Amino acid sequence: MFKSKLIGTIVIATCLALLTPGATLAGMAKDLPLYLEPLPVVQATEDNRADIGIEVDGRRLTLDVQAFIENGRTLIPLRGVVEELGATVEWDGNRKAVVIQGEGVSVELIIGKDSAEITRSIDGTAQKESLKLDVAAKIVAGRTFIPGRFVSETLGAKVEWNEEGRLVIITSKKENAAKAIKFELVTSQELRDNELLSKWYQENHQTGGIYSLTAGEWMYVLVAAGEKPTGGYDLQIYSIIEISPGTAYVSASLKSPSKDDIVTQALTYPHAIARFTKGNIKNVEGNITPTPPDKLTVKDYFPLHEGCRWQYRGEGMEYASFEREVLYVAGDRAQIKENNGGTVSASIIKITEDAIIRTFFQGEQYDNANLLDREANDNLVILQGPLEAGTRWETPTGVREIVATDAAIATPAGRFTGCIKVKIESQYSTTYEYYKDGIGMVKREFITEDTLITSTLEQFQTSKTTD
Repeated sequence: MFKSKLIGTIVIATCLALLTPGATLAGMAKDLPLYLEPLPVVQATEDNRADIGIEVDGRRLTLDVQAFIENGRTLIPLRGVVEELGATVEWDGNRKAVVIQGEGVSVELIIGKDSAEITRSIDGTAQKESLKLDVAAKIVAGRTFIPGRFVSETLGAKVEWNEEGRLVIITSKKENAAKAIKFELVTSQELRDNELLSKWYQENHQTGGIYSLTAGEWMYVLVAAGEKPTGGYDLQIYSIIEISPGTAYVSASLKSPSKDDIVTQALTYPHAIARFTKGNIKNVEGNITPTPPDKLTVKDYFPLHEGCRWQYRGEGMEYASFEREVLYVAGDRAQIKENNGGTVSASIIKITEDAIIRTFFQGEQYDNANLLDREANDNLVILQGPLEAGTRWETPTGVREIVATDAAIATPAGRFTGCIKVKIESQYSTTYEYYKDGIGMVKREFITEDTLITSTLEQFQTSKTTD
C-alpha cells in the first residue's frame, strides 16, 4: 500500500442523493417538526453532458479530468478534492481498495462493491460501521470512480449542487468536522409519562427506519429494526455524531440471536430510543449495521445431545403421532428412540460436516440398550449441504431435494420461520419435511393422490441440561 501515489487519476463520484438509510416521518404537530429529508437527485438527461464545475471553499478547481453525470450521479475527480479537504489517499492494489484518511475518520471503498467501511475515532475509541452506497466504486477506461458526496460529507464537508451554474459546491470548514454528541437512552417510564412521545413511538416503532422528533430542548431519535420472526435480537445505539452543521448521524447495531439461543417464538420489533440536547441539529440520518449469526450448517438443524426430546401430533393416521428421544451420544453419533404408540424403533444418526446420515435402524427395539457400536445396516442421508434451494441427493427411499430455506410453519409448539424445506419424491408419494435450526424437524407432510398425513411438533426440549 502506498500513499498519494496513484497511477492515473482517481475520480470521485458525487452522489447527489444524500445517503439516508432511515425513513422520513410526516404529519406530526407543527411545533414538533421531524427532520430527515434527502437532497434532490440530479436526473440524467442530454444536458448532463455539458461541463460541470467543482468549487471547494469558494475556489473553482482546475482538474485534468472532466466531471460528468452518469446514471443520475455526478462523477468528479477525487485527488484534487481530498487534498483540499486535508485528507490523504492510499491504494491497495491487491484488494483493489481505496482508503481515504481524514482527521479522526477513514473511508475504505473496494472497486465493484456497493458499500463503504467507515472507521471513526470517538473519544479515542475506534468505531466501525459498514454503509450501503447508491453507486459502487468502479474503474472505467483506466479511471477510478468513487462516491464523492458520501466521502466528502464523511470527512466533514458540506456538499451542494447549483443546477443553474452546473456546479458542485464543497464547503470545508473546521466547524464542519464530525463531533460526538452526548446522548442518553429514553426510559420506559418517560415514554409512559409523555403523551406526545408515547404517541410518536406507537406510530413508528414497528416500522424499520431512523426517526426523529424535536420537543423543546430535546431531540428524540427512534431506531427501529422492523419486524423480526423471533425474540433474541439486540439493537444498540453506540454513537451519535454531528457530521456537518445541523446534521446528526446515528450509528446502531442489530445483533441476531445465535443458533443456540432459546428465544421467544413470536414476532418482535427490536428498537431503541435516545435523546440529546438538540442545539443546532435539524436533520437526523443514521444506519443500522446487522451483526449476523454464525453461518448455519446441517448439524444445526439436527440438535443431538442426550436429553433432547420431541413430541409430534399426528393427523390422518393413527400412528402419525410419535415421540423421539436422544438416548446416547458418542463422538459424531447419536442413538434416537422413536415411539409411535404401535412400535418402538432405534436409529443411529451420524453427523458429518455436510450431512446427517442414518447409519443403523432397528424396529421393535423396546428396551433402551446402547446400540452405538452396532455395525451399520443403513445409509439414509436425511439432510445434506449445501443448505440452499436446489441441493438434491439420492436415497434408498427416494430423491431428496431442498426446495426452500425460508419456509414458515405454524405448529402447536410455536411459529417457526427460516425453515429448511426438504421434498422427498418416491414412486407413489411425496413427503415434505421442515427443519428449524436449533429445534430439528418441526413438521412432516406425507401426500398421495387421496391421502394427507401430517406429524407436527407439539413439544420439544433441545437445550443442553447440566447436572
